[in-house]
Amino acid sequence: MEDKLLELDHLQKAEASWFRHWYMALYFASIAIVAGLIGIVHAFIPQLFGFLPYKLCKKITDGTEKNFPGCLVEDKPKAKKKIRKTTKKK
Repeated sequence: MEDKLLELDHLQKAEASWFRHWYMALYFASIAIVAGLIGIVHAFIPQLFGFLPYKLCKKITDGTEKNFPGCLVEDKPKAKKKIRKTTKKK
């Protein structure tokens, strides 16, 4: 799936009404803001908040996949890098 700045059929792809999309987008954006702020504090004081920023971000991902099944992104297999073998010269 390609990211676009303007996607006129976004609601159809998300399989959501305008109101449902609006509500869930604001909900997930609010969680993202909280996760970001907590993450900044956690960066300076690792003892605070443990894995909470990660759990909040996971809540966004899980919630999006549950509420908008049309937006699931299929992971493409990554091309394997060729590793060049070098031989040691004597």
